This record gives sequence, C-alpha cells and structure tokens, in this order.
Amino acid sequence: MTEDKKYNWLNTISLSLTFILACTLVPWYGIKYGFTGFEWAVFGFFMVFTGTGITVGYHRLWSHKTYEANAVFQSWFAFWGAVAAQNSIISWSRDHRDHHKYVDNNEKDPYSAKKGFWFSHILWIFQDTRTDKDYGNVKDLQANKICTFQEKYYMPMLIFGNFVLPALIGYIGHTINPHANGLAHSMIAMFLVAGLLRFVLNHHFTFFINSLAHIWGAQPYAKKDTSRDNFFLALVTYGEGYHNFHHTFQSDYRNGVRAWQFDPSKWIIWTASKLGMTWKLKRMQKWQINHKKQEFWGVQSLEGALEQLKTKDMPELKAKLEKTYEEWKTALEAWSAARRKSKTCQDAKMQVKDLQNALLTKRDEFCEAVNSIFANPHSAPALG
Repeated sequence: MTEDKKYNWLNTISLSLTFILACTLVPWYGIKYGFTGFEWAVFGFFMVFTGTGITVGYHRLWSHKTYEANAVFQSWFAFWGAVAAQNSIISWSRDHRDHHKYVDNNEKDPYSAKKGFWFSHILWIFQDTRTDKDYGNVKDLQANKICTFQEKYYMPMLIFGNFVLPALIGYIGHTINPHANGLAHSMIAMFLVAGLLRFVLNHHFTFFINSLAHIWGAQPYAKKDTSRDNFFLALVTYGEGYHNFHHTFQSDYRNGVRAWQFDPSKWIIWTASKLGMTWKLKRMQKWQINHKKQEFWGVQSLEGALEQLKTKDMPELKAKLEKTYEEWKTALEAWSAARRKSKTCQDAKMQVKDLQNALLTKRDEFCEAVNSIFANPHSAPALG
C-alpha cells in the first residue's frame, strides 16, 4: 500500500456505526425492555446460517473448491453469505485466493498479517487496498450462474436478510405469541439481535481468522507463513480456527482434521454428501498429513540443534546429527512413496510395514543425536 491511503468511506462508516450501535443500543434495549427466548433463538439460527454461509460456502466451496454441490445447496449458502455482508462470492474469493497465493506479502496479500493485527483484522476493509479490476483468478466463478446471480443481486439480498427478514420474523412471532410491549417492540427487538448484533459478531468472528489466527496458536504443520491452529477460534468460526492445517492443506474440505476437533462446517459438508447434495469431497490422506508433520518436526529439530552447536566446538556430534537426519529423511521419503503406491500396488503394500519399521529406527537415531545436545528431551510426533 502506498503512503497516501485511500479510504472506503462506506465500509468505514457502516462497520464503525454498526459496532457502536451493537455495543450501546442492544444492551440498553435489553436492560430496559428485555429480549425473549424466541428472539435469542432466531439470533442463534441467523448466526449459524450466516456464519456457515461464509465457511461452508464462500470459503470451502467457492474459494478453494474443496467439494462440489448441487444448485439447492449452493443457493442456500449464496443467500446467507450475502446476508453475512462480507462482499459477494466473486469478490470475497478473489481476495481470499490472493491471500493464499501471496500470504504475508505486504504488497500482494490483501490482508497481510505482517502489517499488524488491526490491518489484517479490519483496516484493510476501511482502506481501498484493491483498486484494480483484475478478476482473472476467479474466472471459474464468473462462469457459475449462481455466483453471478448473487453478484448482481448482492445488495437486495443483504438488505432483505439484515433488515426485512428479522423484522418480518418479529411480526410473525408477535402474531403467534404477542409481545408484552406490542408489535413494534417485537419487530425492533428481533432486528436488534438477529440483525444488528448478529451482523457485528459474524463480521468480527470472521475477521479473527485473518488477524488472531495469524498471531495466536500452534504451528504443527509448517512455519512457511504466520498461520496458526487455534481451538478457541474454531469454536466461534464453525471450525475455521485450525488455520495452520488449512494453509498447509488448503484443498482439504476439512479444517479440523482430527475427529475430536470442532469443525461443524466439515460435518455439514460430509452430511450433505450422504444426502447427495455434495460430492467429490477432497481430503488429504492420513499418511500425507503424517508426512508433513514428521517433515516439519525434523527440520525444526535439526535447525534448533545446529543453533545450539554454533557456540560449541563439537564437529563429531554435528556430523552425527546431520548424518542421522539425512538417513531419517531418506527413510521418511521411502515410506511415503510406498504409502502413495500402496492403494494400487500390492508390492508397495507389502513394503509399507518394513519401511515404517526402518523409519522408526532412523527416527530414534536422529532423536538420540538431537537429545544429546538439548537438556530437555525432544520427542517426535506419532507416525500414526
């Protein structure tokens, strides 16, 4: 970005004003008049619908194409994605694909975490960082009729879903169970929680993935960028918090790859596949994920050990360390190659067990060399 920053005043004013109103008007109204259980229930449904409109639809279906879906499934998430008010499918995906292609590049990543928390969280939206009209990386989406329909009618969908629909549900709720304070209060209360409060929370939960998920958490798969896995963020983003996994394996329809990891977005996609609504779900094989974790552990261990040896004159230990690392790495590649072929080649299938035993032996030898340098023993991740 140049020093002469251009601001998008529509985004700046609308996001600032809605945040201020959500922090003041909603609690004031709640204290003075209260909100009913029905209003909070609708708030919950709207939170899930708009949140998954981004995660299941915008992110995993359209940006990364990790699976395919029928028209009904696409239309549902296209509508709720528009109600989430984070731009159209095509524009959102253009930015997100560039984010992955140029991650942490301050010149090309639209919301580079290297520019700081506030920039990656919201300031990039306030500033006109994308003045170009190049949509070359989303030509596939421009050929999708549902995406182009949503692009054309994005604002009407946004207005209907954020203003008209909450008020309409408030009206219907009042006719079924009259609000103690009258019809107007029923409609206003519904707008405040299912419209305004939900609007702000959904925005900032998504924004946390661009900001906090590049600052706070673990990096079990790679350190090639700032992405991190964060269980707590997964709770409020329908599974998007496992961000280091996602940046390492972005073609996988899952973010929480382990069975116990909270990722309702993957469960929605998987369940829909059993109903015939989604198909061609892309997923990394277990051995591929294990290979990456082992490889990353090996590199980190070697670099850490060599750093310790910089201040010590121990050439024999350094030679042993490098030798055992290379032998372990060769064994890892051989095991992975056999796993890759094992589905179609019987010979490779028979080799896997022997190669795995050889890999574990070489890993133990490398671990022994590493642990002879560090005071605290290093343990390798399970091969699985």
